Amino acid sequence: MNNKFISTKRHGQSHREQFANGKKKAAYKRANKAKEHIISSLASANNALHRELEDTKKLSDFYFSQIQEKDKQINALLEIVSSCKTQGGKLIPDIAEVAQQPSTDKEQGDN
Repeated sequence: MNNKFISTKRHGQSHREQFANGKKKAAYKRANKAKEHIISSLASANNALHRELEDTKKLSDFYFSQIQEKDKQINALLEIVSSCKTQGGKLIPDIAEVAQQPSTDKEQGDN
């Protein structure tokens, strides 16, 4: 009898079991590397989305402030128009109110 073929176990496992366990370990290593790569990619994408969200918020705040400024200007014009009288379909400012309003630099330059 040949001793080589009688003893196929090594440390409690056959060569086939050792080979299978080695394959499993290699598969787990590949899976963990893939998992780490996916986590890294998701973190990068998440950071990019946060930066884009911050940029969008800044733009939104800017446009909102512009809209508020235009709203103030429109309200000021509405107050002026509401203080005017009409004569023949044309607006005529109330002379007493116009005299009370300070003149602007542009109006002073025209005189």
